[in-house]
Amino acid sequence: MTESKRILLVEDYEDLYFVYQQYLGTNHHYEFATSAPRAIALISAGRFDHILCDYHLAGKTNGREVYEWVAENRPDLLEHVFVFVCAALDKVDDLAGAKVIPKGDFRAMQLLVSPSEHSKM
Repeated sequence: MTESKRILLVEDYEDLYFVYQQYLGTNHHYEFATSAPRAIALISAGRFDHILCDYHLAGKTNGREVYEWVAENRPDLLEHVFVFVCAALDKVDDLAGAKVIPKGDFRAMQLLVSPSEHSKM
């Protein structure tokens, strides 16, 4: 069993939260945000081991806003914590240094969250 992590999922399709939990493990503590403002509020109020952020969010906000806020206010999170989950990878080309996992690549997400457990597979 892996160590429990605090994970923020920023995704506007709430049905995907269950899918993420199934692949990443139910032993982790999850917070969910469907918009950039909600994600920013959660990040500023708490500590997360991982932030998986969809680039495309419903409405007038997107994951870029979250990334830019983190870069300005919590740059310590960019290197190991903040990762974009994106179907259209070409949309994040202009975000220098951003880590990106293709949407649906749950193996990569598992390795990110629990590298020691999944490296044995």
